[in-house]
Amino acid sequence: MDAAIAIQIAIVKSSIRFCLLGASAVILAQACGSADDKKKAQPTTHYQGGGEGGEGNSSTGGSKPTAGSGGRAGASTTGGSGGTENVSGGEAGQSSTTEGGTAPTTGSGGEGGMSLSGTAGAAGADAGPTCPTGFGECDDDPGTVCEQSLSLVTSCGDCDTSCTSTNGTVACEDLKCVLKGCNSGFGDCNNDAKDACETTLTDNSKNCGVCGRDCSALGSTCKGSVCQDIALQTGQPVGSDSGGNVNWTFSTYGLIHTPFYGYFVQRYPLDGGATQSIYTTTNKQTGTQAVLAIGDEVYWAELGTGGDDFTSAVYKKNITDAVDVLPTLAFGPEWKPQFLRKQGNALYWFSGDYQSGDPSAFIYTRALSATLADHGTKIMSVDQGTHNGILGFNVTSDALYWVSTKALTGTANELRTAPIAGGAPSAVPAVNEAFPTTVVASGYVPVDLEVSGNTVYFNRHAGDAVDGIYSYKAGDAAPTLVAKADAVTSFVLDDTYVYYLRQNTAGIWKAKLSGSAGTQISTSNFSKLIAQDAQFVYAIQSGCCSGNIFKVIK
Repeated sequence: MDAAIAIQIAIVKSSIRFCLLGASAVILAQACGSADDKKKAQPTTHYQGGGEGGEGNSSTGGSKPTAGSGGRAGASTTGGSGGTENVSGGEAGQSSTTEGGTAPTTGSGGEGGMSLSGTAGAAGADAGPTCPTGFGECDDDPGTVCEQSLSLVTSCGDCDTSCTSTNGTVACEDLKCVLKGCNSGFGDCNNDAKDACETTLTDNSKNCGVCGRDCSALGSTCKGSVCQDIALQTGQPVGSDSGGNVNWTFSTYGLIHTPFYGYFVQRYPLDGGATQSIYTTTNKQTGTQAVLAIGDEVYWAELGTGGDDFTSAVYKKNITDAVDVLPTLAFGPEWKPQFLRKQGNALYWFSGDYQSGDPSAFIYTRALSATLADHGTKIMSVDQGTHNGILGFNVTSDALYWVSTKALTGTANELRTAPIAGGAPSAVPAVNEAFPTTVVASGYVPVDLEVSGNTVYFNRHAGDAVDGIYSYKAGDAAPTLVAKADAVTSFVLDDTYVYYLRQNTAGIWKAKLSGSAGTQISTSNFSKLIAQDAQFVYAIQSGCCSGNIFKVIK
């Protein structure tokens, strides 16, 4: 018998015991495997395994499988190669050593274990980074591969990450912990959703009411989720007459105030230092909202006889000058100015005070750089009657806005407007189709008009369902609601928020200018908000004859 025939006979004999489904040509496939072999179950897996190993020759195991379970080795000294990943190792051959998982080292070949990749792997090794997206190998059990969903709050993104619901609600989305909301009085101050709302906000001076509001850094404490108000001045002569605390202005040197009657000009430093008298006089009267800080100087109006004698006056003085330094006459207006405003490089104001003898109501302007002889130029007549009852006036970069208690050619208590250069007045559009009037006030109530660029902000205080704070600019179809709130009497604003008071309701609220529900930042009862800066809102508590000034942490 030649060598070729001997090899063929050996192959036929070995096929009685071993099955070939490998990469080489199938020989005697109908004689492959026993019934018990075919009943062996594969381990649970989310990946398909490697193929069966090919039948080896007299000295080498079967060829590398490509898919399915691991291959069985030939009748040789080395077992068959394992699958490419997550597969059974090959069954060892009839010899003293094997390959294809951890198999017997002597005697008859045992069946190999699991293989991760390439040739046969170590028995019992589970899948690692080769799991499908959203699944992980978390139990170290070779019988279950990639068995764990990674989209659960108990295993979010990996086997070891849990999204805890501490004082709030969390979810696992896109394999990441996501915070859905915090319980009242708690916040996510470390910006890590895995531990939800880990910080208490109720009496936390570092995070008071909201994360990052540090009361202690600004000299206050936290109680009930709000920083406690800081007294700036107490027992001051504010709110002592019918001026209603209307004459205030803000500068970096302090808050500046002048009463309506028997006026004086007073400065209250922002650090709580001693007050400074800027100017004092007797038997004189200033104008409503007619004090204005511009740079290092303060301007204020004074009533004269009125008419073309130009005895009414607007004075100016350096804010830090001693009281015995006399003010400078800025100009002599025709009538006592009310609502003295600055827009661009010009001053704007209203006349129309019946006590000054003005027969009508006019809006004036004057360049800041104009000569002393320039008494101001009339832009337009409001034409709403003697006394006019002007409740509010302000100027944006392109328009004039005012509210009057008189009707005549318009509607009483409505917000009216005209181009900044003058022209026919018109009513600002109604805020809501269900309330087709532009009335913003009910009776003689405080009206606040604040401006930023080309936008005016106003409080609608008409006693109906659409009261609140609104914004409007020329050309808008209707005003935009900033904060839904009833009976707003006073407000100030910065670039992001509006801060406001409500009649007969203690507290200060803030809301985003882009629109949001109000959040309370003080529980005290205030009569007026004066101003704001980067850290504080400045507010007054006043009675008939004296009052206190506070700064409230934003």
